[in-house]
Amino acid sequence: MDLGQLEAFVAICRSGSFHAAARALHLSQPAITSRIRALEYAAGADLLIRKRGHVAPTDAGRALLPHARAALDAVAEAHRAVGGARESGTVRLAVSVNAGAYLLPELLRSFWARHTLIEVDVRVCPAAEVASRVLDGEAQIGLTRPAPEQSGLVLHRFPDDPVRLVVPPDHPFASHPSVTSAEVAAEQRLIVSSDKAYWEDLRAQFARAGAAVHPVLDAGLLEVSKQLVTAGIGVAFLPELLVREELRTGRLVAVPVADLELPVVSAAILRAEGRDLPAPAAALWEVATGDEVTLLVA
Repeated sequence: MDLGQLEAFVAICRSGSFHAAARALHLSQPAITSRIRALEYAAGADLLIRKRGHVAPTDAGRALLPHARAALDAVAEAHRAVGGARESGTVRLAVSVNAGAYLLPELLRSFWARHTLIEVDVRVCPAAEVASRVLDGEAQIGLTRPAPEQSGLVLHRFPDDPVRLVVPPDHPFASHPSVTSAEVAAEQRLIVSSDKAYWEDLRAQFARAGAAVHPVLDAGLLEVSKQLVTAGIGVAFLPELLVREELRTGRLVAVPVADLELPVVSAAILRAEGRDLPAPAAALWEVATGDEVTLLVA
């Protein structure tokens, strides 16, 4: 006996009709009939009988009915119990500083739209420590940029995020269709963050173009760099996702640099290989690796 057979049997006993039971279970009538035949074969007895156009249980069917209902109720209760466990609890999440600044809000917005009762314990740390915290079990899931190259991890890489030169809307660059590396190098208010993931690449490209670039300020964090540019303090190279809302509302303007191939940055969410995630963490992983968040990051 299996649950599908018992479900069909209980539905027929409830409705008194194969046709009505098939409609209630969204099955064809032949499928319902097949399930009942298999159930009767397993039980070794006829379970249903037709009486004046109405289907009723036989003596054997009446004996089985309360047990069938109890079995279906037990399965439903098990699903509710698992669902309740999945919908509560805490996820321990290690997040690198710069990834947390702009990837974490997108992830949590999507996650809490579907799992309102699960708490997330966010542990911010340097990017180099995220993988080790996950492997050591201090965190169940990690979110970092750049994606680590380390064994023992399961990685889901988000789509590459292009870096843009962003300027305040009243900056002279804002009205240019594009600028050159020489013009950017001559800019007296170039702000950078301590993000080796792409700044070293940019510095090398400036050097190859014969332009020596001298940032006026190392803001330390990407978010701080964004706030300084938004306040009109200077210009900066920042990941597009970080400034997407500011670009959309016109608080910042992205300006192409004609002779530079601006880099892209990559981020990943990760967990320990061969280690099952508890239900709350599994729920977060499912959201993070699904299309909803991927599209947000793209």
